[in-house]
Amino acid sequence: MDVRDKIKQAISAVVPLKQVQLYDDDGITGYIVSEAFDGTTSLERQELLHKTLQARGSGLTRSEIRQIIFIATLSPIEYRALGPIRPPRKVKKSPKKRAKAKTT
Repeated sequence: MDVRDKIKQAISAVVPLKQVQLYDDDGITGYIVSEAFDGTTSLERQELLHKTLQARGSGLTRSEIRQIIFIATLSPIEYRALGPIRPPRKVKKSPKKRAKAKTT
């Protein structure tokens, strides 16, 4: 099972999910939307997420948990206000310019 699927499964066992979008690009990032987050602080949400993913029954290994960079926790109202969140773009490194050899 993919790490993102394990994360979705672990979280959905604790809170009802309206929307989940997780990206795996050199680490897991994304967001989850749940009505369970209405009336909670962002700190409370992140603590719930952290405890859920760290729990023994989550199905995630320590190595998989270390792959998680950031998962935003949003209420449906916050999600509607922000709109769809897109994954961060990879910055392409420009090729190194080679020094031209001097001709004399």
